[in-house]
Amino acid sequence: MGLVQEDYTLEATQQAVGPGWKHLVTLLWFVCKYKYDPPIMINQVKEKWGGLCFYIGSAPPEVYRLIRKIENLAYKTCEICGAPGKPRRTGWVTTRCDKCQLRWEVDAALKCREREAKQA
Repeated sequence: MGLVQEDYTLEATQQAVGPGWKHLVTLLWFVCKYKYDPPIMINQVKEKWGGLCFYIGSAPPEVYRLIRKIENLAYKTCEICGAPGKPRRTGWVTTRCDKCQLRWEVDAALKCREREAKQA
């Protein structure tokens, strides 16, 4: 995910992030592609340190302001389900809601127990 390419399609933009952030990057993609002539090139979309990074070519200042707003909103949005969330350190930083975080913790604990049982 987050591969640098010449210009992102809508599908590539959506695949670069978790399902909970698809609505955020879709909005930015449509603004870049349909509000301006010529369309604004999208150079890279990725998750980094629990936040959204959206890199574009040259654009008017209002586009950069919108990107900053969406990137800030991503820090408060679960990247898995889209519910309100917060950055959490789980080996790396991800932004998750309480429910998705608990699910991750339970899954991690079960995998740990499975490994221990195999070693016993």
